[in-house]
Amino acid sequence: MRKGILLVLSIAVLCMFMSGAFAENVYNWTDVSQQAGQYPGSIVSLDGVPYKVWMPDAFHSVTLGEADINRGFVAYFTDDGQTVGITVLLEEYGLGDIEEYVYMAEEEGAGDTQMVTINGEKAVVYSIEETDASCVALLMDEGSVLRFIFWPMSDPSLASISQFITYSIQK
Repeated sequence: MRKGILLVLSIAVLCMFMSGAFAENVYNWTDVSQQAGQYPGSIVSLDGVPYKVWMPDAFHSVTLGEADINRGFVAYFTDDGQTVGITVLLEEYGLGDIEEYVYMAEEEGAGDTQMVTINGEKAVVYSIEETDASCVALLMDEGSVLRFIFWPMSDPSLASISQFITYSIQK
């Protein structure tokens, strides 16, 4: 009897641990759009990809040259002092699923890797300590990855605004 109770308790604890280990965060723009209203901004479309994102007015889009576009740059936003930046890249990997990207990113030094859902789209968020950056990556239909890179995350204003921008990524 005692072994049976211990077995049931052990299974219950294991189930709680496993559900937490594989829990996925769900980000929805509707959950935070009113809070983001404290910062003037608007939804902007991204050239060449079917996504749009909320961008605060404090950031402006930098015109990309042909060489930038050929290297995979979709957009680049910065503040007036050019002390913080948001880079959007489209990178060709030929991946089958986002888990393959998670493995690849971790092999290259990504930390705090988390699977999330942003407005219905599977994504991964992670940090890159050596460059003081935070990233959001979404797998595109053809196996390429759309990656948003926020830097430097040590800037307190970018740290809070990047959450709103992440929540706003949508088709």
